[in-house]
Amino acid sequence: EPTTITGSIGVFGMIPYTGRMFEEKLGMTFDRAQTNKHAIMSTNKKLTTEELTLIQTEVDAIYDLFLKRVADGRKMTKEQVNVVGRGRVWTGTDALRIGLVDKLGGINDAIAYATKEAGLDKAKILFYPQRKSDKWLELIEQLEDEDGDTQVSFEQSAQLPKDLVEHYNKLKRIEQYSGIQMRLPYDIVIR
Repeated sequence: EPTTITGSIGVFGMIPYTGRMFEEKLGMTFDRAQTNKHAIMSTNKKLTTEELTLIQTEVDAIYDLFLKRVADGRKMTKEQVNVVGRGRVWTGTDALRIGLVDKLGGINDAIAYATKEAGLDKAKILFYPQRKSDKWLELIEQLEDEDGDTQVSFEQSAQLPKDLVEHYNKLKRIEQYSGIQMRLPYDIVIR
């Protein structure tokens, strides 16, 4: 969607220091036994400059791998990805402009694309975790036309109450709107 938050391409690491709080607020102290100088990198002791450098090196390596994977997937260079990365987020419109997405669309567009790419005639959507049967959703699915027509007329569904069919058609029209929306919690009906 044009307003979808896209991103972020970024990595950060944070190691909080909790030792002073435990000691001063809770009266707890910690003893350590270790076989080498970096065996215990705990939140209960302040990290040394060398330990902080080790952690930053790991964060940098993860970010570099992230850049490579995005660059490979988007057919960009790592430098191009880094320019639009660095932890920033983009709207869907901006992400399309800078090459982070191929196309704008909603969930229905994504399902149609995946169905076509998989060479399927019709999409079968499964929900996980499995949900209990929802009679209302089953009724809505029954209203769907084989041709994908989302409008249901009273004549087509004479066995259903007219108010239900009108309500369903209104919901389907709302589903087709795009962009930022605001709806009142009621409808004004002029008769």
